[in-house]
Amino acid sequence: INSIFSWIASKAIRVPLVATVHGIDICPRNFIHSIIIRCYLLFPKRIMAVSRFIYELAALNANRNKLRIVNNGVDLRKLKATKKKGILKKELGLENKKILLSVGCLANRKGIDIIIKALPDVIKSVPNLAYLIIGKGEEENNLKNLVESLNLQDNIRFLGYVSDKEIGSYFNLCDIFVLMSNTIKEKGGVEGFGIVYIEASAMGKPVIGGKSGGTGDAIVDNETGFRILPNNINDLKKKMTLLLKNGKLRKRMGAAGRKRVMKNFLWKHNAEKTLKVYNEVLNLAC
Repeated sequence: INSIFSWIASKAIRVPLVATVHGIDICPRNFIHSIIIRCYLLFPKRIMAVSRFIYELAALNANRNKLRIVNNGVDLRKLKATKKKGILKKELGLENKKILLSVGCLANRKGIDIIIKALPDVIKSVPNLAYLIIGKGEEENNLKNLVESLNLQDNIRFLGYVSDKEIGSYFNLCDIFVLMSNTIKEKGGVEGFGIVYIEASAMGKPVIGGKSGGTGDAIVDNETGFRILPNNINDLKKKMTLLLKNGKLRKRMGAAGRKRVMKNFLWKHNAEKTLKVYNEVLNLAC
């Protein structure tokens, strides 16, 4: 409906319409929803998709000639660490700990339960392990119950909401960033891109993510981190243990990730690509 009103407004003021699609907005849940999506994508002159996966998803209901990939970017000012790692570790009582970090809403599609289930075996190899979970959401109580059932209260902390001013300090604190994103089609749940992965990469951290949705644009498998099938707990255990025990590999992947972000995934890169799309549309109108 918003698309129709936007199209009417664009016609009224003679300004061409450009849309950006992120994931959940075009992930079809049923036949009727597919028709709505097709109508929604009919009106814009150009459609910007935040990842290759979303591009292909949009192409199911839109002309490929209208589609362009414009990845999200990161704001380095937001990611600046405001507390030194040693100070924050001391405040949290995590001295001499290896730290895993997840940041995101506590929803099924984020796969945090998979990470928690993998930890008992990882802790056998890396006993000084702490897992920090930042975010709020509908699955919080279920996840906390899971932690208790596995007797992991000493290793896992739910930190709730953390402000933009503080988030950079937590990315800086961790050794590995992990989020096992997965697609839940019946709920329209999909990771359109996964900006937290490139935020972690921007901070020089190796990342582990679910091989699902648009994470392929955010993570280069075996280079900036690992992409793992969302429910493959055994592979997740192996990759987490490998990275936790291999400091050189963590450093190499973290450096590769930061280099990639600085080259392609700052907001200035997003702005340049967006401006190019706008110019295309304006040239069509001339």
